[in-house]
Amino acid sequence: FFEWNKWCGRCRAELSLYLKPFISTVLMAFSVMICMELFKLNGGLALGVYSFIGVLVYSVSCFVLWLLAGKPPGLEERVFRLIRNRLSVMK
Repeated sequence: FFEWNKWCGRCRAELSLYLKPFISTVLMAFSVMICMELFKLNGGLALGVYSFIGVLVYSVSCFVLWLLAGKPPGLEERVFRLIRNRLSVMK
């Protein structure tokens, strides 16, 4: 039983590791598809607008999911610490 519980804990950690980017990717794809249907842009403008929307939705959803997960240590923490340090130097 103990080994099974240990194995499940590792699986849960792996799943949570991949779940955040997966959810963000799905949200990004849906938002870009909705925007493509609403705006119906063509050419280079379409590529720029849809790419910007995708990057924005992915970034914000990753940040929100990280906050909801309780701000676990990882890449997000390092990025926000770097941003905070750069902003404090600019003051």
